[in-house]
Amino acid sequence: MIERVDAIIYSVVNLEKSRQFYSEILGLEPRIQEPHFIGLGAGNLLIGLRERKGAEAHPRLPEVVFFVRDVHLIYEHLKAHRIEIQQTPTETDWGARKANFLDPDGNPLEIVTYTQAKW
Repeated sequence: MIERVDAIIYSVVNLEKSRQFYSEILGLEPRIQEPHFIGLGAGNLLIGLRERKGAEAHPRLPEVVFFVRDVHLIYEHLKAHRIEIQQTPTETDWGARKANFLDPDGNPLEIVTYTQAKW
């Protein structure tokens, strides 16, 4: 059975712009560098950025959820970098605080802190 999510791959239009966003703004660790692919680490998860051109690019799928200790702190950091926010920090009815934003290619991302036991 599946034990964890190992990698999530995004199609991106501008590989360098996306690399800067994920490594410099979100702080993910660069692990793989190839001519048309960059892999960045977030703990045991690899975020892959595959450069696509024209009709090959399919932004907005999938969405990645990042666990953070302080949603408001990260939200303010994103705002300071003029990142497009889709939803300001919001309390959920499932015991979390979350906010949603977009990467440079319009891919949806979410940050979450659990305010109650997760399950």
